[in-house]
Amino acid sequence: MRLTEDQAKEWLANAGLPVPRGFVAASVDAAVRAAHQVNGGVMVKALVPTNRRKLSGGILGPVQGEDVRDAARRLLGRSVAGFLCKKVYVEEAVTSLSELYLSFSFSAGKPMVSISPTGGIHIEQTATPGHGLTSQLIDPTTGLGVPEADALWATAGIKDTIRSPVVDLTVAAGQIFENDAITLELNPITVTDNGAVVAVGALVEMDDAALFRHPEFDWSETGLTEREARVAEANHRLPGASVRYTELDGDVGLLVGGGGAGLYQHDLLIAEGVAPANHSDMGAGAPAEKLDVLIEAILSHPKLRSLLVGFNELQMARCDLVMERLMLALNRMGFRQGELPVVVRLNGLGAERARELATGWQCLTYLPPEATLADGVRTIAETG
Repeated sequence: MRLTEDQAKEWLANAGLPVPRGFVAASVDAAVRAAHQVNGGVMVKALVPTNRRKLSGGILGPVQGEDVRDAARRLLGRSVAGFLCKKVYVEEAVTSLSELYLSFSFSAGKPMVSISPTGGIHIEQTATPGHGLTSQLIDPTTGLGVPEADALWATAGIKDTIRSPVVDLTVAAGQIFENDAITLELNPITVTDNGAVVAVGALVEMDDAALFRHPEFDWSETGLTEREARVAEANHRLPGASVRYTELDGDVGLLVGGGGAGLYQHDLLIAEGVAPANHSDMGAGAPAEKLDVLIEAILSHPKLRSLLVGFNELQMARCDLVMERLMLALNRMGFRQGELPVVVRLNGLGAERARELATGWQCLTYLPPEATLADGVRTIAETG
């Protein structure tokens, strides 16, 4: 789960990291009111879950007065780096004497810290490994302590007068990363004329397995589509085996199990020249409540033209539960008989009852037990 900047900075501030004051605004007037709470110039930022927004025209400023209104008007409702800007972040503008770069990530499965004495939006061009960018693996049993952080920044050649606050910020950020994140990037860290350091740019991608500790984070703000967000939220809220839904731009829905069998059907569809509308993943024993949310997401895709249901025995899905929840969803969501072509290849627990549940539904092709997953893909491809 990738956090938006307001979420990331609130989290950082609560952990004691220095960040500028900022306010979320969903309208032009709200942006102007937010700017009045800041003494001086402000930056107006598109609140979308991605970095390098300035390169996409998503960060404007510093501005004051009526210029804030114009900046908010230019951002709200437009696409920034592929995301629709529904809100802006109005943030105190910080005067920069110099800029630093700090990030935490994983390399070959091991935690790693990377730093550069030059930060900013062009970091990929100004700092590369061995040329301004220094990276070091972190011992996962001890984490990144003050001595390690101090030695790292000393190697980067930053001034002694600012090294102590930079080291403190680095250690605090490392603890956040260590506990709950898979990526944490602070860029730029601004050094002010009085020697203070402030995390002006912040990007955090949460570890989904840590989200139970953070109910304050809203899935709808993460860049997922509305349907993806509903499934992700239900997956973490409800007990039982996991369900996942990834939205694509095709028109054939996929209600398939997890692992290689699901990916196999996905790839076969593409090989047949058919564009999937989604990819799904359902763990063995997923409860009805989670299955309902997943099926509703699949059936509500605006481009959906047909549906493939494909599970094999090794995925240990309850075939009768899958078919029961599918039939209920088709009726609940107002699909008329024959309106949506459905191809079903279900083998496993409760297969006989599943076949009975599907009896009489027009435009539903239920393949015989000897049919393969590939047969299901070919059949849905032939529906046109």
